Amino acid sequence: MGDDGFRVDSAFVRGAGTELIEALTVAREIAQKQQPLQKQLEALQKYYSSPLQAGEIVLEAGKAMAALVNLGENIAIALEMAAQQYEAAERDARARFFTPGGAASIHAGDDMGTTN
Repeated sequence: MGDDGFRVDSAFVRGAGTELIEALTVAREIAQKQQPLQKQLEALQKYYSSPLQAGEIVLEAGKAMAALVNLGENIAIALEMAAQQYEAAERDARARFFTPGGAASIHAGDDMGTTN
């Protein structure tokens, strides 16, 4: 396979988490702005049947937005944890590679850029 330039590393994962948090900021603002409207619609639905359908749409959209924010925040946390795990694994691999008896010392005299 050729190298298409795509690489998943801790920076990529952390960047995805940051982009998600930025998008969720907008979703959170929308959800907060819908709360007063939802309360007004709930009050109207007690007395009038005509706004019922529109009210249901707004109420369900508000629930969906809140669920989106909650799920998105959980995903962003998981992405940050994954980025930290990538970094820890890389540190561990480097430490093992360069310790006495590690791959770097075993192949110190080899030209590792060639194949047999």
